[in-house]
Amino acid sequence: MTQFDGKGTADLPGLAIGPADARRTARDLAVAASGIGTFDWDLLTGRLMWDERHIEMFGYQRPAFDQTIEAFYARLHPDDVPRVNALLREAIATGGSFQDEYRVLRPEGGHRWLATRGRALSDEHGTTVRVVGAAWDSVSHGVRTQSELTGPRERLLSRISERLGSTQHAGEAVRRLSRLAVPGIADWCIVTLIDDDQAAGSRRGLRTVASWHADPALRAVAHAYGQAHLSAPNDDPLFIRALRTGQTQVVPRDATEETLSLLSPGPMRDLIPRLAPESLAILPLPGPNGPVGMLTVANGTARGPLTSEQLATAGHVAVRAGLVLANARLYRQQRGLAEGFQRSLLTAPPQSEAVQIVVRYVPAAQAAEVGGDWYDAFVQPNGATALVIGDVVGHDTQAAAAMGQIRSTVRTIGAESHDGPADLLRRVDRVLNTLQTGILATTVLARLEHTGDERSSGVTRLRWSNAGHPPPAMLTTDGRVQLLTAAHTDLLLGVDPDAPRRESLVTLDPDAVLLLYTDGLVERRDQDLDQGLNRLQRTLADLAGLSLDELCDELLTRMVPASPDDDVALLAVRLRPT
Repeated sequence: MTQFDGKGTADLPGLAIGPADARRTARDLAVAASGIGTFDWDLLTGRLMWDERHIEMFGYQRPAFDQTIEAFYARLHPDDVPRVNALLREAIATGGSFQDEYRVLRPEGGHRWLATRGRALSDEHGTTVRVVGAAWDSVSHGVRTQSELTGPRERLLSRISERLGSTQHAGEAVRRLSRLAVPGIADWCIVTLIDDDQAAGSRRGLRTVASWHADPALRAVAHAYGQAHLSAPNDDPLFIRALRTGQTQVVPRDATEETLSLLSPGPMRDLIPRLAPESLAILPLPGPNGPVGMLTVANGTARGPLTSEQLATAGHVAVRAGLVLANARLYRQQRGLAEGFQRSLLTAPPQSEAVQIVVRYVPAAQAAEVGGDWYDAFVQPNGATALVIGDVVGHDTQAAAAMGQIRSTVRTIGAESHDGPADLLRRVDRVLNTLQTGILATTVLARLEHTGDERSSGVTRLRWSNAGHPPPAMLTTDGRVQLLTAAHTDLLLGVDPDAPRRESLVTLDPDAVLLLYTDGLVERRDQDLDQGLNRLQRTLADLAGLSLDELCDELLTRMVPASPDDDVALLAVRLRPT
């Protein structure tokens, strides 16, 4: 068994690797397939801080490269200096990431190809660029030939990069990886993800997401073997070693017998003879702060041991997959932060014997689109119920923060005053202007009103003012849907504190449903607003007679795609019969 560390081989404790020829084969495989290394570029000193593997995988020693970034590039890949420097400095300026591929000259002549992806990291000491690289050998020396660029390996790597890079969902990315790795690299594979940063180096947080086998009859066996990894702690030293060290582990031949000798009685030991690997490798999927997952690949006897070419390709794929999965994790974290912040600001609505209020919030599929929609409902001192729906111009956590500010302003002013919708919006507009918030938002502010005699007679009036927002919809008890439009459209909030604010008034039927919503419900990139409003009316009419909760859920199911482009907030009101 072999651990790829760029320095040769290292046996697992207490395990004999076999005869001398096997040992030499393992070393050859390690040297050919090693290729995951990192370096940090310290912007304060302009010096490089090396992971030994990053230079040793090209045949150099560390003392030769204790130097500046410019000297490093001039020595290893002089033709790429302008382009790579531009990429690095752009990453620094934006706090973002970069990726590139280039040739690295070897001391004995020829070259290896290097694929890198890096990210700028800042702390109290300054900014550092962390670069993760994977290297692979070219079949020729000098300039890369067209046949190399279009060979099976390059086409496979290109396809994997394209397929993995086109999704931000980790589960879908590893499913695609498993289908492309088999049979492109090996006979079967298993992909295991590390769900959280704190789980690196242990089984906590691991989950097997995807597995695949070239033989359809053995796909269920591969899946069961992957699951057994998670339920048999410490039964697989090879997997544990790769997980803890972040280094690729290889069984170059006789993998079935070698693995059986390591496993305790249990499901994994029972399943290995059925999978019958001749050669097996476990590769960490590297992220910026440690492995984000593990890729296990294996060949059977018919295909023969994993070759140095297959291992080198698998190493390159592992780096690309790790970077995609690290980005997916970052996306998920950012989206969760924005969504969590958003939800924390959306409080439960008040309920009464007279009015039922139901709310819903659906975040956008893209983290950058989460953040600006809100709903609110509260009772004013005079007993009237105020209803608010709004959408801040912009997205992401900044929009969520702006939403929290304007929502609190509306709620604070409205909860201590008897103001009607138009007067309340006027006061909010003046506050936004005085505080110079720069916030722009569309809003509908409505109020349910009735006197004691009107309530006993089942009469409730809705008074509303619309600041540039899509019109509320009313579903009557006989299934008709009316859009509550006004004769004039007022400006959105934040534009002009002296803009006129007008009100409209309508009497609601008992048991009628009022729906306030944000534009994510009715707007699509492939249709205009009028089409969306017409679709809303037809859908609401179809849902007449459902409970308010069922109506909201079914409305979202029918109107909102599985991966929405924008947030959707709903506030639905039903007058309870007297």
